[in-house]
Amino acid sequence: MRGFLLIFTSMAIEALPFLLIGSIAAALVEVFVNPARLSALFRRPMLGTLAAAGGGLVFPVCECGIVPVAARLAKKGAPTSAAIAFMLAAPVLNPFVLLSTYVAFRGNWLMVILRALVALVVALLMAFLFRRERLPDLSPLMGHDHAHDHSGASKHGLGERLVHAAEHAGQEFLLMSVPFFLGAAVAALFRILVVGNIVIDHGVEVITAIPLSMGAAMLMSVCSEADAFIAAPLLSLPLSARLAFITIGPMVDIKLLLQWRRVFSPAQIFRLAVLAPLTVWSLMMLIEVSGILRGGFAL
Repeated sequence: MRGFLLIFTSMAIEALPFLLIGSIAAALVEVFVNPARLSALFRRPMLGTLAAAGGGLVFPVCECGIVPVAARLAKKGAPTSAAIAFMLAAPVLNPFVLLSTYVAFRGNWLMVILRALVALVVALLMAFLFRRERLPDLSPLMGHDHAHDHSGASKHGLGERLVHAAEHAGQEFLLMSVPFFLGAAVAALFRILVVGNIVIDHGVEVITAIPLSMGAAMLMSVCSEADAFIAAPLLSLPLSARLAFITIGPMVDIKLLLQWRRVFSPAQIFRLAVLAPLTVWSLMMLIEVSGILRGGFAL
């Protein structure tokens, strides 16, 4: 119980500021973004989706706060493909995440580049597969009151719109906190009961190490700004397995799956939760076979 409370509390302290930032960002999108302009931005699906996938470079939110922002973008008229691309890629393409990866792996730029590229490829592929999908009606889940839709309305003053943004942020934070805390509790239990009992033998085979690392990342639910510092010291694992750990974690983990319930249908959640890890695993095997991480790049 002491270990559970310690892990749960540390996850909450680490993630809640980012969840708050994501809620504030989602509220600003709700109040200030004009749906017509957003639709115009994504009029060209390919360019719009690519821009959404790269949104993390200019919108640094980790996975703890990315779901409410993606949900608001979809609700304001962004296509499902763009929302998914942003949700999956932005937590990895966050400049602070890439910097932490560089520091944790002691200046190994190849790990930084590969982490970003793999995340981008997976996000774009999932966006392509879900391009014809439609999200469920988000209005009841997002706590939106159509009678008070102030999004992009020039007739309201700046002060009034900021007040409404604060109200939306509070609603968003409360709505997303419930699945986050549930997910954090489940993740803490898994880390105590399962991950803590896994012993990784030195020189474990790659074909076993990669899925093992991915499973641990999804169960541990570590914030993307800290996961590289957990993966880097695991020298008994090949670099491809450590790369898999820091790539899949920000895309699919326990706390995210519970937050997705407020955005996607159960069938969409299932497909995303299966297809994204399969794609990451395939790319990791390709990287391992190519030998790009071996030679002068290995730590």
